[in-house]
Amino acid sequence: MLEKSFEAGEAGARLPTVDEPVIVCEANRLTVDPFTIYRVQMHRPSSGLAELGRFEEPAVLILTSLVPGPRHGYAIVKDVEEVAGVRLGPGTLYATLARLEARGLIEGVASDDRRRPYRITGAGLELLRGRLERMEAIARTGKRRLAKA
Repeated sequence: MLEKSFEAGEAGARLPTVDEPVIVCEANRLTVDPFTIYRVQMHRPSSGLAELGRFEEPAVLILTSLVPGPRHGYAIVKDVEEVAGVRLGPGTLYATLARLEARGLIEGVASDDRRRPYRITGAGLELLRGRLERMEAIARTGKRRLAKA
């Protein structure tokens, strides 16, 4: 295992910050902290939805539901349930709608009814298209690998 521990009192020694890799050149041999490599490898560029944390999957489902046209909360829940077999609870639904709206991915539509319909914005369409393309590529690779197993 390649790693370097820092000795107290070493000239110029200090602990690295969380985002800083630990790389040490000693006796013409380069060593790198393996945990730093893992952290760097697992970092993916922000997709916009990744910033939503646990709301990323519901966000994809909601955006997909809004592609054909505006829908209110209950209509989104029913559509998602029909398409994906997932039932979004009211807390998840409305928290995700608020996050999507705050990011400009959806917008509320004026309504005479007490229900508030939402529609997907151009930014939401673009983001959803990119996310679905990545998901499709992952699914293709997974299926190809499973066929060989």
